[in-house]
Amino acid sequence: MKAEPQGRSIRQVTTDEGDGWGRAFAGLYGLFLALSLLKFGNPVVLDHLIEVPRNLEEWRVFAWPVRFGWMGFGCVAAIGCMVLLRNWSRPEPLWVGFFGIGWLVWQFLALPTSVAPGVSNGVVIHFTICLGCFLLGWMALGRVTESRVFWLCLVLGFCGVLGVAGDQRFGGLEATRKMILENNAGAPMSPEYLARIQSNRVFGTLVYPNALAGVILLLLPCSSFLVRDFCLRWGRQKAHLLTGCWLLLGLSVLVWSGSKAGWLLVMMMMMVVLFHLELSRRLRLLLAATVVVSGLAAFGYLYAEKLRKGPTSVVARVEYWKAAVQGFRAHPWLGLGPGGFKSYYSKVKPADAEMAQLAHNDFLQQAADSGIPGFVGYLVFIVGSLAWLYRQRNKLDWFSQWVGLGVAGWFVQGLVEFGLYIPAASWCAFTLLGWLLAQRPSTSGGGSVAFR
Repeated sequence: MKAEPQGRSIRQVTTDEGDGWGRAFAGLYGLFLALSLLKFGNPVVLDHLIEVPRNLEEWRVFAWPVRFGWMGFGCVAAIGCMVLLRNWSRPEPLWVGFFGIGWLVWQFLALPTSVAPGVSNGVVIHFTICLGCFLLGWMALGRVTESRVFWLCLVLGFCGVLGVAGDQRFGGLEATRKMILENNAGAPMSPEYLARIQSNRVFGTLVYPNALAGVILLLLPCSSFLVRDFCLRWGRQKAHLLTGCWLLLGLSVLVWSGSKAGWLLVMMMMMVVLFHLELSRRLRLLLAATVVVSGLAAFGYLYAEKLRKGPTSVVARVEYWKAAVQGFRAHPWLGLGPGGFKSYYSKVKPADAEMAQLAHNDFLQQAADSGIPGFVGYLVFIVGSLAWLYRQRNKLDWFSQWVGLGVAGWFVQGLVEFGLYIPAASWCAFTLLGWLLAQRPSTSGGGSVAFR
């Protein structure tokens, strides 16, 4: 394998004593995202259902209203602006920022004509923070020479998510189910809600299992690298063993979530890694065939019962997507308004179809909610950023490439899910996307060898 461009190791301590603001910003930002993973895992369109905790135990256990996240972001952004002013340089590629800002501006233009103004206000604020996270990652966090504490906090937050999911797997779900049924004895509950609480699929601190799978796709690659990097101080063999245990935990939680799309995306990510390793063509094909055969066999075994019932989730999603297209065709320029899909779908959905809050496709929902300009702006912003990063991959170190793998996996999941509307996931994803665009061979933090 070829040596990668020179970069700063994750373990290397900077000698820049003047970067105190940068270190403070990195630490505060890491804490903010870690807290987001643990407390802001519900879609922003459902925030009106989240009550303010009333005692210490509720603050520890329950989700928090997203407005607390907005206030936290304001504190982070204030320090981030100081870091940006102290280390200002022109970001590249500049056109990405223009499309991102254009996408957000169009959300504000679509706001006055929204079919659901109460929901749209919160969605627009959420989108503003998403773009703010991207800009902070791109123009502030990416310029910090000592960001170890940021990554440490992010990994600890992710560890908390996996820990809650593990607790749910081994008794927590049953206890929660019992509490709900006892507290609502005699109260009417919909068949869909009853089916949901009877499920054994874990969801961690997120709104539902597929959202948990998205967070795993996003953070498992980079956190595995960081676990290995940290454990190297105890020797290479122990580092590999502990990293393997961490990967096993993450993949186990993915299986317990029951996310079929998450499983298939993990297989795709493994294929991407294989085809960028410097191995002979025959060996790569052999390994790829092994991954496909074993992955599909495991998929069939794990989800045999659900497959026998038919692709019910696929059928439901097709209905959502049809409605999104209809809404887009009815309002091609300003759309239904940010987050307006639910209001429209409630009027056009088939009588026997399950109600949906979101379209389960971030890109189609942008088309329905904000018309052609909003859809094009978001599409070029995201796909253009990922394409530019892929073309620059040989200039990035190994760690940056693992971060990029997770970010790409999360945005691809957006074709069948609504991660854009979940603060816990989207704020992390946009931050990491911005951080990646800021990486250069002389500034990126990572290991000593790049896979190509």
